[in-house]
Amino acid sequence: AVPELVSGSFGNSGQSCCAVERIYVHADIHDRFLDAFGAAAGKLVLGHPIDDRPELGPVVSAAAAQRIAALIDEAVAAGATPLLSKQAAPEVEDPAAYVSPQILAGTNHNMRIMREEIFGPVVSVMKVASDDEAVALMNDSRYALSASVWSRSARDALGIGGCLLTCCRTARAERREIPKPPSDCARPGGVSASPAYVQQCVAQLLNRRQVFDFPQGDEADPYRRQEEVGCRQWNHLSSGN
Repeated sequence: AVPELVSGSFGNSGQSCCAVERIYVHADIHDRFLDAFGAAAGKLVLGHPIDDRPELGPVVSAAAAQRIAALIDEAVAAGATPLLSKQAAPEVEDPAAYVSPQILAGTNHNMRIMREEIFGPVVSVMKVASDDEAVALMNDSRYALSASVWSRSARDALGIGGCLLTCCRTARAERREIPKPPSDCARPGGVSASPAYVQQCVAQLLNRRQVFDFPQGDEADPYRRQEEVGCRQWNHLSSGN
């Protein structure tokens, strides 16, 4: 999962509506994950896009870079721990739009960086004690654009994925998500998607891509059904070992 999460977090300098901005890791593997994730992300090089080596270029503007830096500083002041050493901006005419990649550990949902869209090369990692806690925190978003679940258990990954209130859900995938969401996919309540759009859940099991359909007809909208009867695994998803 680490290479895909590095790519999902820092690709295009994090400037993607579906970029990975929050990662929730079970306490049993949290520290090992942070070590591996930090080691991989620490190899990324910030620089001018026309140079050969850099993987990360500038963000869209100096104002955006200032906003991102302010979110990082605010989180650190509230107790978050930055894991990556700060890289100097390249020697260009206007270096103010360059943001050094960063991983923040020890974050929580009282921090703005966990509640607002960052749109930059920064990702926050939070330790959780259970799957239920992870699901509750993942659904605590007013954007709800995309989410992914990574697990050695296909059954668990698909079960958790069925509880997420997002437009795009990926269960142990190579960042291959279901089709591009409609423009009205997200709204302030964080629960919105056309029933026709959420007909498919894409899962990659043992490097094989399989497609599972959500129920049709009256049960075509899993978000409405979750509000009515609570989260549960759909039978034909929970048997996907």
